[in-house]
Amino acid sequence: MSRPHVLRPLLAAAAALLCTLTGVVVAAPASAAAGTVMADPCLNIRAGATTGSAALACAPYGTSLTVQCVVYGSSVTGPYSTSTLWNRVSYGGVTGYAADAWMNTGTDGPVAGACGSGLSARVDAFVSTWNGRYADYDGYYGAQCVDLFNYYNRDVVGASWPPVSYAYQLYDTYDTSKYTRVSASSAPRKGDVAVWGSNFPNGSGGAGHVAIVLSSTSTTVRVLTQNPGATQVMDITRSYLRGFLRPNG
Repeated sequence: MSRPHVLRPLLAAAAALLCTLTGVVVAAPASAAAGTVMADPCLNIRAGATTGSAALACAPYGTSLTVQCVVYGSSVTGPYSTSTLWNRVSYGGVTGYAADAWMNTGTDGPVAGACGSGLSARVDAFVSTWNGRYADYDGYYGAQCVDLFNYYNRDVVGASWPPVSYAYQLYDTYDTSKYTRVSASSAPRKGDVAVWGSNFPNGSGGAGHVAIVLSSTSTTVRVLTQNPGATQVMDITRSYLRGFLRPNG
């Protein structure tokens, strides 16, 4: 059923966003379409389809957003109905997810095809979201390498938060239901988490280092990393590696 066009909602609370990105998808029209933001003052565009994911931008009421693809997740109640549909959109130079319940697309169903739900596609989206930005997950000590991992751990892998003080400790303290530990001598895969030991140089101060694997050679690992500087893609030596954490799904 087509949605009616409505006036600006009187209840102008920030849009409620859904709980988990499930990767459950359905058939939809092949071409992307636009939707109008109905949340007042704005609709959060988040790094993942979860209420806990970082808010990357907030698209103002009345903004037209192109729906690139869709996923299903938890229920969200908006001005039209309750929906489990999420739209992947771009706004303000970032790409993320917005609750369909707070967008007028002209229909209650999907208006674009399904988003890639595999790990590789989720890693690509994570890189697109964070490359060139500062990730400060906990608001303490500035943007550290562990902050970037914490966002990846939550938004891409869906794992619980690991209570560690230093990056090198992640190889021993991680969500065992979500990761499998892999030795440093193994060939890493895209999406693995690389963990360097406390002897890692380059100013780590004994904290080690952690980054997200994109590719590798016999001597280096190409990763999405942070600190020093903003999030960036770079090649880091495989020396001093403790090993890799491999997402189970």
